[in-house]
Amino acid sequence: MKTRWTDRFTLIELIIVITTIALLMTLLLPALKLAREKANAIGCQNNLKQIGSCFSMYLMDDNEYFPAWGYWHTRAVLPYAYNWPYEWGRPAPQLKERGILVCPSNATPAVYEYSNAGVRRFYFSYGYNYCSLASSGDGELSCVRLSQVRNPSNCLEVADSALKDSNPPAPWVTIHYDLSYNINVSRIHSGGSNTLFVDGSVRHYRFNDLMGSNALWSRQ
Repeated sequence: MKTRWTDRFTLIELIIVITTIALLMTLLLPALKLAREKANAIGCQNNLKQIGSCFSMYLMDDNEYFPAWGYWHTRAVLPYAYNWPYEWGRPAPQLKERGILVCPSNATPAVYEYSNAGVRRFYFSYGYNYCSLASSGDGELSCVRLSQVRNPSNCLEVADSALKDSNPPAPWVTIHYDLSYNINVSRIHSGGSNTLFVDGSVRHYRFNDLMGSNALWSRQ
């Protein structure tokens, strides 16, 4: 039985269908991208809450002293989140790129090497407020004590980090509020960063609300 011409799509009808599909895709893609970023931001905040719990346990175990700036991952997070006892030279657990130290929105996390062996250890994308909570030395007793933080809810502890003007964002182990420094918070979440405070709270701030002033960084 022959198919009648009237049973087929005409060229004009086919063009209309293709155009409609293209229009729908154009409308849906930004919404899908926004939904994905919102899910990533929630995942990032969950990471920071877990890191905050690790810090709380570390402070209890270390007489309420914050970790030195270069060792906050290996002293305050890995032993509690991954049951890895810290010891200089001991290989850290071979964590996947998407562990709690990595923001889900960061496609280029940094690799942390902490021993003389120079072997790749683990990935991270968060930075530590060393200027207020840690010293430049390695000894725990030269670091800041929890009792010295007068307003824990307004003293930033850890946040999304990025080297200044890096594209894509290149994380660093520490962060600083002074814009003249090369170690900034990131703009990865809607032009800003997710932040963990000493009291364990997690909030989102835009870049300009965090940088240039120590209002949310100081322990005083």
